[in-house]
Amino acid sequence: MHSGYFCDIIYLTMNYPTPTIGALSEISRDIAQILFATFVVGQIFIETKNTESILVGFIGSLVFWILGVYIVKERRKYDRI
Repeated sequence: MHSGYFCDIIYLTMNYPTPTIGALSEISRDIAQILFATFVVGQIFIETKNTESILVGFIGSLVFWILGVYIVKERRKYDRI
């Protein structure tokens, strides 16, 4: 039995078809774009800038973007086997 979030991602990449994995990766990258636009770019247009919101948005978008790339990378690794 596996445990942990990244183990679940590896399980998904091994057992689901490539289009499903591609969709998961795209969804993760879309979430990253939404977080970045909402928390980072959105702060430019308001008068009161919240540094914590900018930091959370930047870190969250980076995490989801890395996750999207990681999903594709893991799938390609198992496709070669």
